[in-house]
Amino acid sequence: MRAERGIVGGAVAVVLAAGLSACATGGTVTVTPPTSAGTTSAATHTTSTGSASVATGAVPDATTLVHEARSAYRSAKSAHLHATLTSDGVTQTIDIRGTLDGTNQQLTLDDPGQGDATVRTVDGKYYVKGDKTFWKTAAKGHSDATTALLANRWVLAPNDSSADFAKLTIRHVLDDMIGPAAIGDSDTAQMTTSAASQAGVNLFVAISRSATASVDTLKVLAADPHNVVQVTGASTDGSDGTANFDGWNTQAVVTVPQGYLNLSGQDGTTT
Repeated sequence: MRAERGIVGGAVAVVLAAGLSACATGGTVTVTPPTSAGTTSAATHTTSTGSASVATGAVPDATTLVHEARSAYRSAKSAHLHATLTSDGVTQTIDIRGTLDGTNQQLTLDDPGQGDATVRTVDGKYYVKGDKTFWKTAAKGHSDATTALLANRWVLAPNDSSADFAKLTIRHVLDDMIGPAAIGDSDTAQMTTSAASQAGVNLFVAISRSATASVDTLKVLAADPHNVVQVTGASTDGSDGTANFDGWNTQAVVTVPQGYLNLSGQDGTTT
């Protein structure tokens, strides 16, 4: 599946590693005192009404369903994503909760090959906590002492990593999965729709009949605003993935972690 592979696959660890490799510069390390938890901008708790027009109970065609799902997530403020990708018997996991645009969020990556890491985004800054395996990849070329220092500690990422992290947001994931560039009307024409119930919640389900489609199954809430519940699919390389979404517009504020490490840059200044 194109979407899950791009977000949940090894590319995630590569993007994170690229953004964080500058952290292990060998420069001066300072520990920032605990900070107040009330200084960040809030992820809204209001409920988005969206602009969906499909009535609950009337099963729309796939084209309408995809368009309504796009409208819903583009109007939403916050959500929770939990996605997995399994390839060659190895399962990678990514979890993101916070604002759709990623300005206030917490992302956790679990990759058996490249380690585990959590990234908090608060007020334009990125705070990272990774295990030793993760830092061996991200700080490649640096000493074991450096990776041991960074392991399981919150670290303020360098300012120039923002471009890498900007792609790791729920909205970007959804755009990659069901945005216009990912799935067109010709693709949805190869999908059938039906009504279903999952854990007592009424859903609309679109299933692809095309062997080449990136998205095999799309599930959205039957009730307005038709938020995405699940996207599944398989790639031509044999990998398959599932992305689950919930907690729409109910995510709590993500705060600055206490006692994070502040690494100096190459020029000796503190970033």
